[in-house]
Amino acid sequence: MRVVFRVDASTAIGSGHVMRCLALAESLRARGSDVGFVCRQQAGDLTGLITARGFDVHVLSAPGIQDADETLQCLVEPVDWMVVDHYGLGLPWEERIRSRAEQVLVMDDLAQQRHDCDILVDPMYPGDAERYNGLVPPSAALLLGPRYAQMDEAYAVHAHRPAIHHTPDRLLVFFGGSDLPDLTGRTLRAVTGSALGVLPVEVVVGQTNPHVRRLAELVSRRPGTTIHGPQPSLAALMSTCTVAAGAGGVTLWERMCMGLAGIVVSLADNQVPSCRALDEAGYVTYLGTSDDVTEAHLSAGIHGVLADPEGARNQAELGQALVDGLGALRVGETMQPTPTSGLVLRNARPADRGLLFGWANDPDVRRHSFSPEAITWAAHCAWFSNRLSEPRTRMFVMEAAGLPVGQARFDLDDSGAVLDYSVDEAFRGRGWGAALLSLACARLRSETALPIRAETQRDNAASIHALEHAGFRIHADADVRAGAVLLVLE
Repeated sequence: MRVVFRVDASTAIGSGHVMRCLALAESLRARGSDVGFVCRQQAGDLTGLITARGFDVHVLSAPGIQDADETLQCLVEPVDWMVVDHYGLGLPWEERIRSRAEQVLVMDDLAQQRHDCDILVDPMYPGDAERYNGLVPPSAALLLGPRYAQMDEAYAVHAHRPAIHHTPDRLLVFFGGSDLPDLTGRTLRAVTGSALGVLPVEVVVGQTNPHVRRLAELVSRRPGTTIHGPQPSLAALMSTCTVAAGAGGVTLWERMCMGLAGIVVSLADNQVPSCRALDEAGYVTYLGTSDDVTEAHLSAGIHGVLADPEGARNQAELGQALVDGLGALRVGETMQPTPTSGLVLRNARPADRGLLFGWANDPDVRRHSFSPEAITWAAHCAWFSNRLSEPRTRMFVMEAAGLPVGQARFDLDDSGAVLDYSVDEAFRGRGWGAALLSLACARLRSETALPIRAETQRDNAASIHALEHAGFRIHADADVRAGAVLLVLE
């Protein structure tokens, strides 16, 4: 599969668009895709970074007036997918590019212009499809919310995730690749010469940050402070910290994935609604916009997080439950589906806690549940720990190309095994429910011949069909709850 990304970075634009495109590009390359980039030449364009990651880059000269025509000239052959992540390119550009691109994927988080696309990805919280009413074709797939946040694979590797820890405290400061308003400098001054003066601090300065020299001077005057240049991934550094100060862009999802509580400042208007919603839901501490936040606000915000370790713990755990770092894999799977024969089953593990929490609270799952109320994080944690340690429970996760896509659980007693299962909402309609059931039941059959029971609501036609396809039969005489049907695999 041939994929080309049209994306830019600059001192004004920042680095976030390129970084999230690189995450998806690496996910697609791991699937065997041929991936390239088209970028415009400008100060801070990050073409060197893209090349260093092993991707070919066609560089457009600046300035550009006929961007679509220039991009088409770079496409020697038609491509399967054109991925465009650019606020300055919209419907006319996408319609023009269709002459050489079979399908178009758009990354957007503004919801302010029309698009001609097959897939639209917007990671902003909470993920509101209504924002795109009339802006995309009815047939376009909408991949919305933080579960589709694109980030380097290091964040998705469970072994790289830190245990939630509280002491000794260490602050990570990073406000994006450019940080034109110098929030990094404001934060350093806020934690210097006060009660926060003894707090160890790790400072990351992006490649296009114009304040490097002044920041180096601030760091040199503050004990316990280390400055870092551009990083291929912040996962390793984040794992050494307990709290963070940063912006509401791409890195916010990364730090949530890594279990870092802390403060957030919005650098752009489009970040404000998502930051406010995350704050109201208890995921972050949002201080306001870069124009309004002062050194005093930053000092008070950081001190408040450190002074409430229980609140910080809850914030960190909720963040990890919301953002699992698998967004690039999910988008890659949507673009290039795994054949059913490539699905594999593994045992559930402790790091799946947040994953199963999201699946359990999927609106469709709750609607077809006999207890439709949303499950709280605390209740889920207690339940998950109990099930994982219960010797008569078998919990499995199905994966497609390394991406978890469904779960099956069997609770055993002397009379049989009770089945619960679900498939990720992004991949329903592929027949994967039946595949999951076949794999899971075969695994259970390798250790017991007990009958397997599955109770589902009578109007859940999709579940009944999947169960029957896997060999279950309706037990007509069974004593079940009202509106339910029992299916049994002997």
